[in-house]
Amino acid sequence: MMSRVNFMSPQSTEIERKTNMDSIRSALSHWKQRLRELPEVRQEKVQSLRGAIRSSCYESEQVLEGTLKQLSNDVGVLCRKDPSAGSA
Repeated sequence: MMSRVNFMSPQSTEIERKTNMDSIRSALSHWKQRLRELPEVRQEKVQSLRGAIRSSCYESEQVLEGTLKQLSNDVGVLCRKDPSAGSA
């Protein structure tokens, strides 16, 4: 088995590392901005819904289907707003 020889100079390796870091910083900046754009969390509503879930108020087929439909719509809206969300 032959070993692979790395012909990259230390300078080109450092440039590649810096480029990767710039890419990571750019992605982090993008997602931080997206998080800032999310609506404020209404804690009283969250607590109310948690109580309803614990008491089994949401265990009907209609409620679950509606919740899944709304979740699907919300994810679709986020993906349409973010062209990079569909590419990996």
